[in-house]
Amino acid sequence: MRKVFLLMVFTFLWVHAEEELTFRQVMQVVNSATLRMLEGFLMNNDELIIRGAQEIAHHPMPKGGPLAYIDPSKREEFAKAMPTFERQVHGSAEEVLRLIKEKRRDEAYEKFNYMVKGCMGCHSLFRDYGKR
Repeated sequence: MRKVFLLMVFTFLWVHAEEELTFRQVMQVVNSATLRMLEGFLMNNDELIIRGAQEIAHHPMPKGGPLAYIDPSKREEFAKAMPTFERQVHGSAEEVLRLIKEKRRDEAYEKFNYMVKGCMGCHSLFRDYGKR
């Protein structure tokens, strides 16, 4: 388990050391962080939850920003929807951090689920508007 953990930390640091991550790479960082949070909830491990939530709340922007990956004809509409998802995903990650630190795990788990729904909503929109 320790070797797996060290490998995850090394991979996370290596990915973040890259100056220009693609959108796919950023989403892989967020995916790993989400799975880390879930593992933390399943194992009653607040440190995993906190680490994952911090990574989501402070993940790097993809090279060129997310709009660079959206079909130009759909960028304006997509840009209008993004603040809602930003609040739901990043805002919820920050809220999970606060709730875990306050020892309010059940509420933190509810907020985690709300965050994941935001991820799925954004993915649905991105798939509709993404460059093909």
